[in-house]
Amino acid sequence: MRPLGQPVDIYNEEQYMSEYPSNGRNGFAVTALVTGILAVVFSFIPFIGIIAFVLAPIAITFGALALKSDKRGQALAGLICGGVGLVISVLWLTLFTVAVGGAAVELDEYFVCVDAAVTAEELAAC
Repeated sequence: MRPLGQPVDIYNEEQYMSEYPSNGRNGFAVTALVTGILAVVFSFIPFIGIIAFVLAPIAITFGALALKSDKRGQALAGLICGGVGLVISVLWLTLFTVAVGGAAVELDEYFVCVDAAVTAEELAAC
């Protein structure tokens, strides 16, 4: 820090660099936060939520790497958003898998009934 009243040397970069130390991981924290927020947003959109499966692990990875940075809050928020986005995406995938599986069973039963039907009344009963 420079003493009060001393003029500022605008060409002395070392003076300013020493006042704000950084470990070089601030970009990781910002990346974690942005990808985490995008993962949460995309995870709520059916069929487009698959993008969250890519973004959420990126947010979790960058958030974990950036926890030792100056922007620990952003890193933690990115880590949490990435986790939430991943959980929501997994829930959507599970729901979709169960729904498609149930529809496939019903459709299979319908085709078996149609194949077994001999008369128009039996076919109408399917």
